[in-house]
Amino acid sequence: MRILRLITTTITFIFIFFFALSFINIDGFISHLYGQVTIIAYIEPAFTTHQKEMLMVKVQGLRKGLVISYCTKKEALDSLNLPENVISSLKENPLFDSLNINLKGSIEKDEFERIASGIQKTGGIVEVSYPTALVEKIALIEEDLQGLLLVIGGCFLGLGFLILLSGAISEGLHRKEEEDVLLLSGASRWSFYLARLTSSILYGLIASLLAMVLLFLAYQFFPQNLSFLLGMSPSFFSVDLITSLIGLGILLSFLAQLFVVWI
Repeated sequence: MRILRLITTTITFIFIFFFALSFINIDGFISHLYGQVTIIAYIEPAFTTHQKEMLMVKVQGLRKGLVISYCTKKEALDSLNLPENVISSLKENPLFDSLNINLKGSIEKDEFERIASGIQKTGGIVEVSYPTALVEKIALIEEDLQGLLLVIGGCFLGLGFLILLSGAISEGLHRKEEEDVLLLSGASRWSFYLARLTSSILYGLIASLLAMVLLFLAYQFFPQNLSFLLGMSPSFFSVDLITSLIGLGILLSFLAQLFVVWI
């Protein structure tokens, strides 16, 4: 029953942690801090209504939550708040009076390049891009937030190990009380060490399983961070990683129970 309660409590903590993590909207947080990035894409006047609608759908599919709408020349310039020299160069462009699409939302450099490429392949011309410094700030903040969440995940992983080790110590204390009584009746001390080893293997397997579950869930959130940090391959679960986690869990659990004998 003690082990069952321990497993249930640990799994409950895991699900509460990642359930709360799923509500953190990094993109929305960044957009709130830095405002919206606007891109103007000028579409050839010869496009039919169907072609324009198809392009809108194609671009919208590149970014979930990206707001897409048509806007006039004046609305476009007002929303961008560009310097006068940039506005002048735009007005000189013969395509400026064409129908355009206004894209708003927090996007990264790579995503913008994909959107720009998609528009150009369809026949459009991208005239105004995002402010480079702004997007670099956004990417930096997002990376910091992911790093922070990764650290939190690491702390939670450590907490899981501590919970299991404390369970091993508690089990060891309980066994020590039994040993003291049984030794007086002439029982062999080796049987107690064997029981401790068996218990350590059980707790170690639970700890390593917990570690693998947490690492797998964290890998779904931050594959690049974890791959860089742990040198993991895209396949993620390698034999070396699994055996290392199992061995570490059993070793720590066994040491925890031996510590009980010495105190």
